Amino acid sequence: MNIIAIDCGASFIKATQFSYGKIVKTVVKKAPADLDNEKLRKSEEIITEIIEQLSAGLDEIHIGFSNEMHGFVLTDQDGVPVLPYISWQKELGDLEGCNNLFNPDLIKATGMPLKLGLPSVNLYYLIKNKQIELRKQLYFYTLGDYYIRVITGQQPYTHATNAAATGLYDVAEKKWITDLLKEILGDDGLNSVIFPEIYQRQKEICIEKNKKKFFFYPALGDQQAALLGAQLENEDEISLNFGTGAQISILSKKIECSQEYQIRPYFKNYFLKTVPHIPSGRALNVYFNFIKGMVSEFVMVEDETLWKYINSQARKNRYQNMKIDMSFFSNAITDHDVGSIENIQEGNFKVGNFFDSIYTQMADNVEIVYKKLGRPFVDKILISGGVLNKNDYLREKVLAKFSDVNSVYMTKNETADGIKKFIESITGRIQK
Repeated sequence: MNIIAIDCGASFIKATQFSYGKIVKTVVKKAPADLDNEKLRKSEEIITEIIEQLSAGLDEIHIGFSNEMHGFVLTDQDGVPVLPYISWQKELGDLEGCNNLFNPDLIKATGMPLKLGLPSVNLYYLIKNKQIELRKQLYFYTLGDYYIRVITGQQPYTHATNAAATGLYDVAEKKWITDLLKEILGDDGLNSVIFPEIYQRQKEICIEKNKKKFFFYPALGDQQAALLGAQLENEDEISLNFGTGAQISILSKKIECSQEYQIRPYFKNYFLKTVPHIPSGRALNVYFNFIKGMVSEFVMVEDETLWKYINSQARKNRYQNMKIDMSFFSNAITDHDVGSIENIQEGNFKVGNFFDSIYTQMADNVEIVYKKLGRPFVDKILISGGVLNKNDYLREKVLAKFSDVNSVYMTKNETADGIKKFIESITGRIQK
C-alpha cells in the first residue's frame, strides 16, 4: 500500500511517501505565512504539486493529512474562502464577552476552557463585528479539511481530533454542540453556517484522475497524529511536544474536565489531558532574532551556527540570578502577554547567561504544568517537536525535572508515522 502523509504546519508543509510501511521520499516546502486568500491558493498549489510528484508511477494512493489545530476557513458553497484563514495565533475579541454569553455547561462539554484564539471565540468576534455575512450560506472547515475539499471537490468529514480543537464539539457525545452554535451564530446563522459531518469509520473520499485512484482520509489534529506516531499508549507516559508552541499531555480513560487543562479526543478510547500554549519556539525566536539582528549588521551567519554558539555559551553560565519572562503571547503559565528581563547585572549580562536563564524558565514551566496535570507517575517520556529534539542543553534541563523515569523516547517523523498508522487502522493493512 502506498501512503502519502501530509503535515500542514505553521512554518512548513511536509509530505512523506510510504511504500509497504517504509519511507520512500520526504518533501518539505516552506508554508506561506499569514494565509490570506492568495496564500491559501499558493499552499493548495504546493500540496497539489507534492501529491503529483509523490504519486508518479503509482496506480493507487492513500492520502492523509494533519494540520495545526484551532484554526478554520469559511468558504462559500463553491469552496472559495470568504475570509483569510483564521489561525489560533489570531486572538480576536475578548473572553469577557464570551464568558457572559456562553453557557458554562456547554463550555465544559467541549473539554476546552475558553481561551483567546479558539475558533469558538474568533467566530463569535467575526459575527459580532459583522465581518461575515450570514445571509449567504457558508461552510466551516479546519485547515486540512479545507485542502481536501479543494483538491477532491467533495465535502470532507471532520475527525474528532480536529472538531474538538474548535471548542464547538462535545467530546463525550461526539457531535457538534448545536446549542453553543446557536449562542454564537443566532437562530438565523445556525442554518447559514454548515459544519462538516463528524467522521465515522470507512468514510474516506475516493477520486480517480489520470487512471489513478486517490483515497483521501479525514485530516487529524497535528498533536494527536504526532503522539500516535510517537506511540503514546499508556497512562504512565507523558508527552513533551515543543514546537512553535508547546503542549504537555498524558492519557486518561475518563473525561476529567478542569480549568487547568484541556480534554482532547485520542485513539483507542483514550482522551488526552493536555496543557497547550506553553511558551516555546515562537517565544524563543523573539530573543534569538534579537541577537541575530544585531550580529547580521556586521556579519552573515547561519542560524545553526549561531545556535551552536549560543548553547555553548549557555553551558558555561555560572550566574543563576537573571530572570527571563517569555510571555509575549497569551499562555498557560502566566496571566499576562508581555515579556521581561529582570536582575540584569554587570557580570551576568552575557549571551550565555541570557539563554541559560531562558532555558531555566522553560524547564520550570514544564514542572508547573506537570503539577497542573496532577503529578502522575511517569515511567516513560516521549519527546517530540523540533525545539527539544534539536536543543541538547534545553532537553537536559527539562529532563532534570523528572525522577524515576525508566525511559526517554525521542521521536522523528512522528506526525507522518501517526498519519500512516491511522490509515492502516482504517484499511486493516498494517505494514512494518
